Amino acid sequence: MMQLLTEQEFDRLADNSQDAIIVYPQGYEKSWNDCRPIANTPAKKLNLDDVGLTEKIIACFQDNYQINSKEIYAVGF
Repeated sequence: MMQLLTEQEFDRLADNSQDAIIVYPQGYEKSWNDCRPIANTPAKKLNLDDVGLTEKIIACFQDNYQINSKEIYAVGF
């Protein structure tokens, strides 16, 4: 969905720069355990560790692609 919402601008950035990796994690059942106290999403109900998931995704890319850990950016809404 984020690719559609951003009109694939991040994909074009990666294609044009050749030094960017774009990742679109989907969360658990397309939901995240966000900070909203009243959120009723599947990830929130299970108290899933989204920060831990993000750290594992980064570690996977560090191990497999030798990314620069000082140049990691996250966007979303």
